[in-house]
Amino acid sequence: MSGAYPKRLERMLATTVTRGKALLVAPGTERLQGLAWVRAVVGDVDQPLVELNQFGLAHGVNGICFCRASILLFSPPSRGRRVSHKNGSALEETTAIVSGP
Repeated sequence: MSGAYPKRLERMLATTVTRGKALLVAPGTERLQGLAWVRAVVGDVDQPLVELNQFGLAHGVNGICFCRASILLFSPPSRGRRVSHKNGSALEETTAIVSGP
């Protein structure tokens, strides 16, 4: 591990808290920072970051703690329509290939 790794972890936690504050409504926690904010949202648990991810998932937000993917808000599924999560790979109707004469 490099000597800069602890500083990277601190920045990642700060990013998590900033994203969480923007996405999750937690009244009375606006001034808290770092793990103090996380614990105010999820309570005094053994694994607060795991609990924060689960809290987000329960409230329609992708996991926010130390995730490489950007935050995605889940939308309710459309009836009878599949949606691809990959750019450029939207479901297209295929035409049947006729083989033989």
